[in-house]
Amino acid sequence: MIVAFKSGNLKTKSIFDHQQTMKLLSILFLAATLSAQAQVEELKLSEILKLLPDKIEGFHAFEEPKSERMKIGTITYTLCEKKFKSHEKSIQLLLFDFLHADIMYKQAVSKWAETKPIETESTVMHTIEKDNCTGLESYQKHTEESQISLGIGGRYLLNITGHHVDLATLRAALDLIVLQKFPK
Repeated sequence: MIVAFKSGNLKTKSIFDHQQTMKLLSILFLAATLSAQAQVEELKLSEILKLLPDKIEGFHAFEEPKSERMKIGTITYTLCEKKFKSHEKSIQLLLFDFLHADIMYKQAVSKWAETKPIETESTVMHTIEKDNCTGLESYQKHTEESQISLGIGGRYLLNITGHHVDLATLRAALDLIVLQKFPK
């Protein structure tokens, strides 16, 4: 806006009309969005697999580790998986990178804060916190099924599932994952 004085009267004259203003705002919004996206690095599939351990004490790796990018409509996310076994016991590690699927991350972790702890003869379930990450852990005593789900940095979802494995063993597997190394 330009302010001009003429013969003692204050007058203003708009430099931009409404259409020009809207175009400028759109360009600024697009520039800010692209700048923010440029600062967030998309990991290669091999880099995501490196965030998970290659060994778990007392278990051996079975099946080749898997990683792939998934697309559902306009939403893209990355999933990687490693599996470990020891006789009838098994542990599966799933790591999701929801960099381009924020809505999926939010849906996955949204109910954890509302979860009330449960401890019965057959079930244990409660929220957990580790290295500024929040999650949920559960154990079904009669089937010896355990699970830890952890939201990491507002971007990653880690799911560790144990079959015939107690929560202490699953927590030890979680301790092998260095959460501070996850890129933002």
